[in-house]
Amino acid sequence: MVPAAFVIASVCDKSESMKLRHAAALALASIGWYLMIPPLDNSQKPRTDLPLSQYWQDSSYDSARECEEAKLQLQRFHLDRSKKNVDHMHEFYYGMFESIAQGSCVASDDPRLKEK
Repeated sequence: MVPAAFVIASVCDKSESMKLRHAAALALASIGWYLMIPPLDNSQKPRTDLPLSQYWQDSSYDSARECEEAKLQLQRFHLDRSKKNVDHMHEFYYGMFESIAQGSCVASDDPRLKEK
């Protein structure tokens, strides 16, 4: 026969373990994703030499997959616009296309977002 104290301790341990796993799952679920895009310099080239904290935050997403899909859509949009514009706007749109291609999706708790 198993002592009652052992059964109670076992149930409490499982309960605490479940609480910790639930809290961890909630923490992961609350992490958002940002599409971070390097800004353009005066010649419409991406400034990839800057720290991530100085990149443009395009938007936030619920998952890395959503962010990557949005990145591809933005790239297509700017490439299409660059092909349709033959004036000075071509350089801007193509520069944005390149910049988005150099951008990345990062978790909202990424410490690089706070670097100076």
